[in-house]
Amino acid sequence: MDDLIWRAPNREDVAALAEMIQAVEVADDIPEVTSPDRMAWELTTVEDPEHDLIMAVSGDGRPVAFAQIGTHRGGVRKYRVPVSVYVHPDRWAGSLGDQLLERTDRRCREILAECPPDLPHVIRGWGSARSRYLRDLYGRHGYAAARLEAYLRRPATTSGPDVQTLEGIAIEPWTTGRSNDARLAHNEAFLDHWGSEPVSEKIWIGSWVGDPGFRADLSFVALDGDKLVGYLLAEVHPDDFERLGLTEGWIGTVGVVRTHRRRGIAAVLIARAVAAMRDDGLEYASLDVDTESLTGAFGLYERLGFSEFYRTVTYVKEVAV
Repeated sequence: MDDLIWRAPNREDVAALAEMIQAVEVADDIPEVTSPDRMAWELTTVEDPEHDLIMAVSGDGRPVAFAQIGTHRGGVRKYRVPVSVYVHPDRWAGSLGDQLLERTDRRCREILAECPPDLPHVIRGWGSARSRYLRDLYGRHGYAAARLEAYLRRPATTSGPDVQTLEGIAIEPWTTGRSNDARLAHNEAFLDHWGSEPVSEKIWIGSWVGDPGFRADLSFVALDGDKLVGYLLAEVHPDDFERLGLTEGWIGTVGVVRTHRRRGIAAVLIARAVAAMRDDGLEYASLDVDTESLTGAFGLYERLGFSEFYRTVTYVKEVAV
């Protein structure tokens, strides 16, 4: 194996790094495409780029491995550090992935060492359920598969099941002025969801509604009088269309505060979003869901005409304080 240089990526690496990650996406049949523009944005979302972005470059200057350590979140049920790791498929047979994950783990432990000892400290990895490589790699380093996330899709061009209108609940288009109310509703709605922690205003603005794919015109809120009780954030990622052979909008997240659950609010929000995607010329509407969600979301989405086409795995390792 040629000599490797380990360093943080810079702007000049963006195109080559995106190309490397696309090779992984093709090899694992991941229904996403990391474009150079997307890659450039992703590099801006970490707290400390010099230490939270880890890249291995081969002797010919090509990126062959990459890890991104997300902004650490938590403090309610746990302190967690999310990670994403990528190794070029040509290097899966060697030890490069182990070297990458060892470096990533060390950095995550540094971050967690700065957190109070009052709650569990965990590192969370992610990968395609189709990736035997990541399953084995994470397993060798003490991670356990903890959760499955299902990706579901339905045609946007056909009518779904009838959804009843809601007495006393108004569904309105997204406005920037409602953004923080939606964040607070999200934190309340997801407080009892596995692995969820409150989202700060900084992260909400930078990584949620600040995502380049976010589409305010396809997003909606639910109001009970003046109180925001539900929301839906939509995304569109045109760079995926050519490889997937279809056009789709994403329901990035949808939530209803606990006092207003079981009233059909999520179903109405989804119906409005799917109709807006159809009017925008998109062929499909897609979303992802925790397969063990306590709210019954998986069953709701199936009743609304969505069917599964892909799964991801969340890998978790608890770190001793």
